[in-house]
Amino acid sequence: MIPSQGSRLDPGEYTNSVPILIDETNDFDLWGFPGDGTLTNPFLISSYNITASIGIASIRVENVDVYFRIGDCFIRQGSSEYAIQLINTSHAIIEYTTVDSAGGGI
Repeated sequence: MIPSQGSRLDPGEYTNSVPILIDETNDFDLWGFPGDGTLTNPFLISSYNITASIGIASIRVENVDVYFRIGDCFIRQGSSEYAIQLINTSHAIIEYTTVDSAGGGI
């Protein structure tokens, strides 16, 4: 059986957000994302609606080697940038996320 595609949330269940930039592990705490970055308790970027057309990625994570998950998000990227950028990272999981992008997805 193939699981459902995209987010599992209804439109009213998202929290609107500006684009998210993580460029070091401490930024997960600065943003207030739950978790501690371990395999059993990854940082969680969840339930966000990020709609932007400003020439930067909607979610950009770079230079981290902790566990994190992007899930149940709706991302609409109206510029030519990627919706989600992962640069020099490891241990990322992206699931149940809807991406609508004029440029590139991930």
